[in-house]
Amino acid sequence: MKKDYEFVKRVVMNSDNKMIHYPALKQLIKNFEEKWNRLHGESIGLTKMKYHLKSLLWWRYSNND
Repeated sequence: MKKDYEFVKRVVMNSDNKMIHYPALKQLIKNFEEKWNRLHGESIGLTKMKYHLKSLLWWRYSNND
């Protein structure tokens, strides 16, 4: 799970992302969550990772640099 989490985090934080990528990044986070829910069920660790990824996504697109 950690390897997938690190991958999604790296993709979300990629400096080349544009606003057009936002829907695909949201879907990537959703796919990450669905995969690990299916394999291991809902867990506190998964919930923390999911919310962290969503907050990174929000932060990335709310800061116009």
